[in-house]
Amino acid sequence: MCSFPTLVDAAPKLLKVLMGIPVVRNITETFVRVTFFDQFVGGDTAQGTLPLLSSFRAANKGVLFSYSIEVDENEATASNTSSIDVAADFEDSIVGQHARSGRRTWVAIKL
Repeated sequence: MCSFPTLVDAAPKLLKVLMGIPVVRNITETFVRVTFFDQFVGGDTAQGTLPLLSSFRAANKGVLFSYSIEVDENEATASNTSSIDVAADFEDSIVGQHARSGRRTWVAIKL
């Protein structure tokens, strides 16, 4: 679907309309989740990505958590950076299992 420029251009407006219709909203969210979301996003939360992290590590691949959020600099809190803790805990949990490959989970945060 991403190969159809007309659909890509119309998508924001189309999604806005569909998300405004109560019953259609649920169908739209489900469709987006099983198509686009699952293709590009590893999980709803950093914790939810742990199975994916494990499978990538088993294939000797690394992961980059990319967390981007718009916040007022005075409102930034530790909860905004929980992916750092998840990545560190994941790496600590596999110490010794993949010693030759080193740490392969990184976090990029843009506030």
